[in-house]
Amino acid sequence: MSYNPGQGTITCLNCGNQSPAGASSCPACGRVLNPTQAPSSTPSAAPAIASAAPPPAADYAQPPGYTSPQADDQPPAPTRRNRKPIFVGLAVIGLVVVIIAGALIVVGVGGSHTSEVTIAVPAEFAAGFQSGAPNGEYVFYALADKVPDWKSVAEAGIFICSVNRPPLIPQKERAMIDSGGITAGTVVTLNTQDITGVVGIKELLVTVPAAVDGCTEVAVKQMSDTPGMLLMTDAKASFAEQSQLVKVLLK
Repeated sequence: MSYNPGQGTITCLNCGNQSPAGASSCPACGRVLNPTQAPSSTPSAAPAIASAAPPPAADYAQPPGYTSPQADDQPPAPTRRNRKPIFVGLAVIGLVVVIIAGALIVVGVGGSHTSEVTIAVPAEFAAGFQSGAPNGEYVFYALADKVPDWKSVAEAGIFICSVNRPPLIPQKERAMIDSGGITAGTVVTLNTQDITGVVGIKELLVTVPAAVDGCTEVAVKQMSDTPGMLLMTDAKASFAEQSQLVKVLLK
């Protein structure tokens, strides 16, 4: 049977195939077509055109220093801080504190006592001290926190620590304490009239043998127990207890 495209088509009710108008049966399924079915003028659907696949995403290189954005709930990566300035600052602060503390200590020590005090000696005893303790050869000390006046010194006495016996000790007494009859380590108290009458001091204390080392420790303890007592030593002597004492000029 000839097919005229202008005559239309008949749709098979069984399989839906489009057959030329006037066909007696469906070429697809073989079902008999109804010759009275009005032909459809609707042209057959054009074959579907496959949609083109989207082009591949471009692979863009990331610029230097770029970091991927982080999610809101993800904590930021910790950054390493340079702690050197903190340590330098602490060192500077520590140095300032040490300097200030040192200055306060110096001021405190300097303010607690002077380096030298003068005790006026009565005129009748001045010559006895000048000859008994020649200036430049011997030094007198008092406790820094218990500087006495002359009256206290006269009553308390003088503790002598010297490698040699000073002229302040009368010759007779010097011969007696160094005769060898006194046990080493003994503290001897001299209170003869020769001493009191010449220098106005009630008593002198000396050690056997004559010494500075060890003697000053005993003397400072005795001075603490006897207010007004002075210490007499060699001018060039150096000993640990000096920091507790102040020089005394007897004039």
